[in-house]
Amino acid sequence: YRSLRSLRQNLLISMYFTREEKAAIVHLALAIQLADDDANKTETMLNSLVFARIGVSKEDLDYSRRMSLKEAVDVVSQMTDSEKKFVAAFFGTIVLADGNVDTAELKLWQFICTFAECPTMSLADSAKIFAEYFK
Repeated sequence: YRSLRSLRQNLLISMYFTREEKAAIVHLALAIQLADDDANKTETMLNSLVFARIGVSKEDLDYSRRMSLKEAVDVVSQMTDSEKKFVAAFFGTIVLADGNVDTAELKLWQFICTFAECPTMSLADSAKIFAEYFK
């Protein structure tokens, strides 16, 4: 994600996520990042940036480790439509972040978005929507 550095200062998220929601976001973001068995630096930076901006704490990280994939998807499914839109766009951007659309990452993103009933979007749309949170 080539403009990640310039966006670092300007993430606009007007949503408040509960501890459970933050843990679910962390769990799923890391699952997508690691689906291709490659902890890419750009994906790590993107995740770190978003985790910091939504206020993920050590306790939230610990909680995310105790969640199953199903539990995390269930939590996302209970979010508001605008929160689901942000989450789906963020996760899609992780898939694109390293410049290589890995099949495992793509399928996991599609699985999460389907079962959490997130708004439908393409990967290209996810990057555009995610960029809207940066002004």
